[in-house]
Amino acid sequence: MQAKTQNQLLLRISKVQVHLASVRQMVLQNAPHDDLSLQLRALCGSLQQIESVVIQDGLYACLEQAHRDKPEVAIERVMRMLNLHSPEGDSFTGAQAKSDHLELLRGRE
Repeated sequence: MQAKTQNQLLLRISKVQVHLASVRQMVLQNAPHDDLSLQLRALCGSLQQIESVVIQDGLYACLEQAHRDKPEVAIERVMRMLNLHSPEGDSFTGAQAKSDHLELLRGRE
């Protein structure tokens, strides 16, 4: 991970920590449920943005690795990232897609 990306992630994570601490205070103060829900949705959005940066950086790293090394290794890493990102886990983005991609690679050899 590049230093710029790492710093960007650490800054975003710090903001999430501060936001989470304020939500904790809201809970302790018995804040209205709709206010809590709104703040929790905002936190989820922030975490999704962090995840997007991580996935994008990981995809670039995998592309570089595929160019240098065997593409199978890079594809495996991408599939692991997508499985973590997919709510269905082992659905289309999981085992079947991995199998399809490996078949395509074998066809190129």
